[in-house]
Amino acid sequence: MPVKKKKISELDEAQNMKGFFTIGYRIVNGVKTSLKFGLEKIQTALDNMLKATSDAQTATTDMRQLEATVEENESARETAESRRNASEQSRQTAETNRSREEQAREAAESVRITNENARKSAETSRVSEEDKRKTTETERVTAETGRSSAENIRKQNEDARKTEEAARVTAEDKRVIAESGRVDTEAERVSDEQTRKSNEDARKTAETGRSYAESERVKEEDKRKTAESGRSSAESTRVSAEDKRKADEATRETNETSRVAAESERVTVESERVSAETARKSAETNRDSEEDKRNAASP
Repeated sequence: MPVKKKKISELDEAQNMKGFFTIGYRIVNGVKTSLKFGLEKIQTALDNMLKATSDAQTATTDMRQLEATVEENESARETAESRRNASEQSRQTAETNRSREEQAREAAESVRITNENARKSAETSRVSEEDKRKTTETERVTAETGRSSAENIRKQNEDARKTEEAARVTAEDKRVIAESGRVDTEAERVSDEQTRKSNEDARKTAETGRSYAESERVKEEDKRKTAESGRSSAESTRVSAEDKRKADEATRETNETSRVAAESERVTVESERVSAETARKSAETNRDSEEDKRNAASP
């Protein structure tokens, strides 16, 4: 019985290209030599491409979730900073009222001069620490700019940055709580100042110099606020750059090899930023400590 031929359309469809070969030829030593080529290699390349596409989509989703978390944390930090500024303004107002009541103190001049010298020394140390903090903040802003340019190719170490960011937010909350405690202490000091009127008969001449030094300290504080505003502006620039990064994400797959080297550099920069933030908080703690010393030294 003759074999019935089937049309190609009648054959069963294969689910992949494993086990299939095609034929061709190659010139070997001037001789046309027939060769076979396994189609399984094409199947493997296709599978790898589909897996890479899936990994890229997963990374994009994780990155967007992280961005939302960072924006929420930054909003909370700005709110805390506004509260701290309002508390600082209240403290300055209370300090002005105290200066008006300081005009009549002469009996304890000898002790006040000794304490005033100690306060000036502490103030000099605080100004030095504040200058270091400003330098550190400038370096952090520069590092942040470099991180934005490298952000186009980040993925593998993103989980570590999430943990560090959460730790920074926790530390910032603790700093706000400590600042609130300092304001309460300042309010108590103002209350105690009301009982010092009877001992303030000899302070008139020296207080003029102290008021000038205090004004210089307020000016330095205003400069710090200006620097903080500059940092916020730089952060806005980073957000704009991040929007551009989202548009350029489609080309990230072809740059995956160079991403590894850039990501290593970003990790180094991020470590420097964390160190700078730690130095800033240490400087803030020193400033509060020196302020407490000045309060304790004042009779």
